[in-house]
Amino acid sequence: MSVFEIYDNGSLSHVTKAEQYVESPLLTGIIDDEGKITTSSGGVLKVFKEPSKTGEYYMGVDTSEGLRPIEDEDGTDNSAIHICNSRGFTVCTWASGHLEPSDFANIVHLLAVRYNKAFIVPESNSVGAVVIDRLRHTHKYSNIYADRNELIQGKRPTNAIYGWRTTRPSKNKAVDALKTQLKNAPDTLLDSDLIEEMKTYTLEDNGAMNAMVGCRDDRVIAAALAITGMEGVQAKARGMTAADESFLLNRPVKKWMNG
Repeated sequence: MSVFEIYDNGSLSHVTKAEQYVESPLLTGIIDDEGKITTSSGGVLKVFKEPSKTGEYYMGVDTSEGLRPIEDEDGTDNSAIHICNSRGFTVCTWASGHLEPSDFANIVHLLAVRYNKAFIVPESNSVGAVVIDRLRHTHKYSNIYADRNELIQGKRPTNAIYGWRTTRPSKNKAVDALKTQLKNAPDTLLDSDLIEEMKTYTLEDNGAMNAMVGCRDDRVIAAALAITGMEGVQAKARGMTAADESFLLNRPVKKWMNG
């Protein structure tokens, strides 16, 4: 059974409730190297809400090897982007297995800038490090999650490690954030492809959480990272700190952001 098949007192699971709120995107298309979006019914980009001038946005990024042949639509490895607003509403998604990580970084940057320099929570494992390096050094993008070994009050630490390192505990934490969002606000997830992946995301006998054989979980992980970023930033705004991590922010939008 899916880890998202959560029941309260009602007869419907929360993931089934979320399915009732699925919306068609405002547009489906592709985004080119310059950030121009072209409408296409088979496009890998889905825009549910355009960015507002004052909106704050959070982006989760799950990076694949980018090795799937262009003609292979049934492969199991996608790179995925999920963007939500400050209430957790899905505003934009992107998923494809046909880009090298360095090219994927360009898409991440273009969409982050489009959504008001969104706060990015990128997975740092394996080729995710390539995306983070490109974002920081090629695109000079700094509004990225960093896990610090030490919290230095009021200073930007030199030992900041950028990106979300996925381990079993950290994956559980991110997925739990998405489960909480699903339970408390099932009307916010909107994306049918995300909901379908959530249905086949299971807890294995060894305690690991993964997609069923032949299914994907890239959108699930990207959404979980976006919601985790939203919750972490808002917790910092309320003056709360986590014992094991902190969020490094570089845009002086709020007084609680470093910059």
